[in-house]
Amino acid sequence: LASSTPFSDKSTSVGLYAAGEAAGGVHGASRFGGSALSDALAFGAISGRAAAQYSRQVDAPTSGDDAEAELQAAMTRMLSPREGQAPGEIRSAIQSTAYQYLNAVRSGDGLTRALTELDRIGDRLPEMFAWAENPRQRGALLRQAIEVDGQVELARILATAALYREESRGGLFGGHYRNDFPDQDDENWLKSVIVSGDGPELSCHTQPPVKI
Repeated sequence: LASSTPFSDKSTSVGLYAAGEAAGGVHGASRFGGSALSDALAFGAISGRAAAQYSRQVDAPTSGDDAEAELQAAMTRMLSPREGQAPGEIRSAIQSTAYQYLNAVRSGDGLTRALTELDRIGDRLPEMFAWAENPRQRGALLRQAIEVDGQVELARILATAALYREESRGGLFGGHYRNDFPDQDDENWLKSVIVSGDGPELSCHTQPPVKI
């Protein structure tokens, strides 16, 4: 759902707002095709107004010297001419793992294997490079490298939440079907799963669904 207040108590990104499916959506695990667009428009407007109001009440944020130095070091490393892992190679590994274990039909064993494989893929990130002789290609590789870093994290979050939720929700094509827990269990799982943490150290807790 659209956030009317910043996630300042749970997130390091103070003032972060989300809308539509980026915030979980309003239809649960099963939605009709095309409804995500109306969600984004309606709740995007709500979040946009709330974010604008919040921004007028606070000073412009600063990233801090440590964050800037860390980002600069990462950029320098990726843009240095050297041997290593191309972003496309790592992205292909993520896609293969997601297709095999995080598709429409999932299982506890498969999700556990997915997390193990994603940890291995994450270990390859420091070897990723974005160097190319052509400046335009270099920029494209750097963008891919930044995206790949986030894709590994997103896949970990998805696998962690899916493993934690020991039920199926929304039917076979509803977005979450566990063949080891094939039934929908509203008594125990009519709630949202919240994943927190960073990198491989992720944890889950639940909260009641927001009713609108």
